[in-house]
Amino acid sequence: MSGIRQHFIPRFLQNGFASKVVGDQVYAWVFTKDKPTFETNTINSGVSKFFYTEKGNSETDDIITDLEKSYSELVQSIRSGSNKALSDVLLPDFFAHMEVRTKNFRSSFHNASEYMIGKILDFAADKQRFEPYFAKMVLSKPAIIKDAINKQFDEYGINNEYRKALSKQVEHLLPHFMSNIQPFIKPLLEEFRANMPGYLKAAVKSGHNNALASCLNQLQPRADKYSQLNFEVKAWPDEDLILGDSAVLFKIEANQSLFRACVDKDQKVIQAFLPISRTQILVGSRDTENSDFCPAEIKEAIARCSLEFFVGPSKTEKNLSLANIIGENASIISDEELEAIVESLWDLNNL
Repeated sequence: MSGIRQHFIPRFLQNGFASKVVGDQVYAWVFTKDKPTFETNTINSGVSKFFYTEKGNSETDDIITDLEKSYSELVQSIRSGSNKALSDVLLPDFFAHMEVRTKNFRSSFHNASEYMIGKILDFAADKQRFEPYFAKMVLSKPAIIKDAINKQFDEYGINNEYRKALSKQVEHLLPHFMSNIQPFIKPLLEEFRANMPGYLKAAVKSGHNNALASCLNQLQPRADKYSQLNFEVKAWPDEDLILGDSAVLFKIEANQSLFRACVDKDQKVIQAFLPISRTQILVGSRDTENSDFCPAEIKEAIARCSLEFFVGPSKTEKNLSLANIIGENASIISDEELEAIVESLWDLNNL
């Protein structure tokens, strides 16, 4: 993977969903929601320029490239029917690795951050809502005001004799200040809103790469969670399994009707899924006596949890129809959950 074009979905995983093989070149169909389906070499799918490289620093890319060697061997062993590989300590690590390395994960985090910051800016620009919030926020933390005033007093050398009187004057003027702060805030908000996309994109990429660069420490809690699952390979009935751009899929205890591409550290995983070829899916189940699943439901969930595309071995009507639901459940956090978080920020009772 090392180089300019870096795969966020490993080629060794995509190659299991080949539509054809020409020499050592592997091809697969790529299904997207808004563009025509096309067949391409897997060297061209699930890839982006300098995805893991930032300002010439290829540390993250180098680490992932090294890890892929072991993961590729592991997946090949599982495809070949090795029962020993199903108990390999690398397998839970691989699930955790695929959960967070993808463009799906980074883009979902970016979109959630953009949504929340946008809502905060909208709120700050709303005079009727922002002024009482800001006033209560300031007045509920008198130590902050006092420290700021004393800092200015120190800077200008104002002695203690006048500080008390001036402090009272400031408190008296505070309501007037609150009612006139909006004109000063508005241009700052507009400038920040204009520059936010670039700042946010760079910040999310940097944070994602930094986390992956220290992957062993960052991913261990996730891997520990998945090590509690019992893994097995299930044959796919119609030999037309697809691989989403989220790669992995999870069913959690709190909502077993909803599949997720990523889980929080406190969520209890009931089942985990990873398609490894057109004919095989890797399934991890907490309860070995309840490891069954509905193939049609899983295939639909793969499409819903994909952000931009999925790859498959066949251009069938079923796969073409699944392309229409790409992205419906791709976010790491739902719109309803985002709205609840934002609204809780403005609750004056929380101050």
